[in-house]
Order: sequence, then C-alpha cells, then structure tokens
Amino acid sequence: SFTDGSTLDAFSGGFIFTTAPTSLAIPVTAIAGGRVTGNSVVEEPLDNPNWQVLFNITNDDLQFNLGGLGMHPEGSVNKDYYDDVAMPRLPEYIDMNFAHPEYFISRFNKDIAPTLEANTWHFTVAKQSNVDEVKISWDNSYFGDNDMSLYLIDQERNHLINMRDYTDYSFTMSDKYRFKVVFGNKYEIEELLVPDQ
Repeated sequence: SFTDGSTLDAFSGGFIFTTAPTSLAIPVTAIAGGRVTGNSVVEEPLDNPNWQVLFNITNDDLQFNLGGLGMHPEGSVNKDYYDDVAMPRLPEYIDMNFAHPEYFISRFNKDIAPTLEANTWHFTVAKQSNVDEVKISWDNSYFGDNDMSLYLIDQERNHLINMRDYTDYSFTMSDKYRFKVVFGNKYEIEELLVPDQ
C-alpha cells in the first residue's frame, strides 16, 4: 500500500506529481537528518475555515490511507494546491477517488473545497482484490463542539452515517462503491441528505 511521506527507505521508491517537466536532484538537500517536512494533517474543528477529514480504507488484503476531503479558504472546486491527484494503481489495489473530469488527471484522492457554509462531495471506493469486505474509517475527535454536521451517505444501500457519532463504516463490494459526504449545519443540509438516485 501507499503512504504519504517525505522520506524514502533504502531500496524503496515513490511517486512525485508535477504538471510540467521537472528536474529532481537526489539526494534532496534538506534540513537536518536529510528529511523535508511533508503536508501536515489539519485537525481543526468543522467550524474552522480550514479543516480536513482523512479516510483509511482497508480490507483483509490491502490498506489505503491517502484519501480525504475538507475545506480551505484558498481551496477551489477545481484542482488546487490542497488536492491530491490519484496515485497510480498497482495490479491489486484499494482506493478512493473523487471525479474531476475538468482536470487532465480526472481522479483525485483528496478533494479540498473552498470554505463554504455547506458542501457535498461524491467519491468512489474502488478495488482490485478478492476480498469483498471493506471498512472505511476516520478520526472525529477534533470535529469540535459546534453546530456543523458531517454525514457519510452510502449511495449503494441508502444508509446515512453521522460521522460525529461513528468512526467507521463497513460494507461489502465488488469493484466499485459510491458514497456522498454532506457538510453544513442541520438547516442548510437537510435537503442534501437524500441519497442520489
């Protein structure tokens, strides 16, 4: 499985995303210890203009922990600095992705929207594995004491999961499975909580 990081162990490799031809000098000159800092995890309450929720997707075979969503004042509905494009898929994989047909890489693993009062994200969990039992989990310990809600909607089975009350959801899938996440206060998102057809 892939992990997000800024160091490479001996005899390992990594992927670098760039939108233009780039030269990379290895070893990278960096701070003490030969490491550079990576993107930090944003653990801010849901009423903060800058927040993120990271997802961990697992089955007995595989793990994927690079997916997530959130908001940032400098975020965009299109590709922005805070989004992560989809990682290349290995022969066996499990991942989550947000469709962005407007961008030349049309799948994102992380989708950070502009700061809004309410928003909806659609994503797909996809896998190439013989294990059909899958669990998606998240940390809700920093959501804060506020009126903002975050719901995960299982669009295949029409289940509604309050992400404040639960930290995981298990489901059975073959190759693809659709979800929707709805954010906002209870008055702004009531009509958004209906599963898509």
